[in-house]
Amino acid sequence: MARPELKMINQFIREAAHQAAAAQGLSGPAIERFLRTGDRTWDDAFGLEQAAAYTQAAKTAVRTLFDLASQMLPAAVRSVPRVTPESIRGHVEPMVKGLVEIDWQETALRELAARIFVLNFQGAKAALEAELSTSYVRTARQILWMFLDDYGLKPADIDVPFDGLSAGTFAHVAWSAMNTEDRYSDVIVHEGAHLLYYLKPKHYGLRVRRGQERFVRRRVPPSKIVRLCV
Repeated sequence: MARPELKMINQFIREAAHQAAAAQGLSGPAIERFLRTGDRTWDDAFGLEQAAAYTQAAKTAVRTLFDLASQMLPAAVRSVPRVTPESIRGHVEPMVKGLVEIDWQETALRELAARIFVLNFQGAKAALEAELSTSYVRTARQILWMFLDDYGLKPADIDVPFDGLSAGTFAHVAWSAMNTEDRYSDVIVHEGAHLLYYLKPKHYGLRVRRGQERFVRRRVPPSKIVRLCV
C-alpha cells in the first residue's frame, strides 16, 4: 500500500494537471501524463497553436505541483539557503584551469557558477524558473522529480535515473549528490564539464580561434575530469 505522503503527491499531480488544463480548455489527462512520464502527446496530435497552449499549461502544472508538494516539507528544509555561486566555483575551478584557454577561464568560471543549480528547495525553485524561461519544459519536469526524490516524495512509477542533468544552458545536481566527500564522484564537476561543451565563448564577447567554437573542443571523458580535480 502506498504511503500517505505518496497518495497526497498523486492527488497533487491530478490537481495540478487539471487546474492548468481547465484554465485553457485543454485535456487534463494529457497534462497529467506529461507530469508522470514526460510524454508530450500534444506535439503530434495538434496544430502549432494548440500545441503551444499545451506546453504553456504544462509549465503552469509543473509550477503548481512544485508549490503543492513543497508544502509537505518541514520549514527547516525549505529555509536551507541556496548553494552559492562561490561554492559552485570552488568545485569546478580545478577542472576549468585544466581544460579551458587561460584568457577564457574567468568567463567560464563565472558562467558555470551562475548556471549550475543544486536542488535543495531554494535551488530547485530557482532552477525551475530558469528552465521554464526556456523551451525545456521536459527538463523542468525532471528537476521537479529529482528534487522530490531526495525527500521520498516521488512515486515509484516515475523514473528519475540520474543525480545530475545538463540541458544545454543550465545544469542541475541533486541535493543528495552535493553532500558527498568523494571527489571522484563530484556531480557538480561532471555536469560543469557538459556545460563547458555546450556554451560558446563568442556569446560572451571572447575572441574565438578557428576550430574552437566552444569552451572545450569535445566532450570531456570522466577519467580526465578526475585527473584534473583530485
